[in-house]
Amino acid sequence: MGIRKTAKLVREFLDSDNWKYRYINNKEYISFVGDVHSSHCLSCLRVFITVTDKEVMCYYELPVSAKECLPQMAEFVMRANYGLNTGSFMLDFNDGELRFKVATSHQALEGSPTEEMHRLLYVPMGTIKTYARGIVGVLSGYESAVEAVRKCEEND
Repeated sequence: MGIRKTAKLVREFLDSDNWKYRYINNKEYISFVGDVHSSHCLSCLRVFITVTDKEVMCYYELPVSAKECLPQMAEFVMRANYGLNTGSFMLDFNDGELRFKVATSHQALEGSPTEEMHRLLYVPMGTIKTYARGIVGVLSGYESAVEAVRKCEEND
């Protein structure tokens, strides 16, 4: 499936699910950018969906910076990622930006677009909700990465 056809499936899903987004059409990729408001302590997340010729990627940008605690957050991210089945947390060592990324293939999206779009958009929100308290604990210095991940996974 081509980039335009995949982007059309993404757009149709977002429209049918009443997402508010900005559509960006570039030569190499097509992006959808929107915001998600949730009930957990990291309540406003920016969502980037990018369709390239290879895959469809969904990034959730968390509204925090771990620049002041990079080693501790890196340990938290590695420990949290170890047990994840879908997606992964990412930490930018330059500015402390924290993201969650999940991707899928054009073929998977074409085969079952609703199921794959739910996996791209809603599984990350659940994962972020599971780990949000731990992220805040590490950022504030109240918890070690080990303790924060353990508590998050026990309470899930």
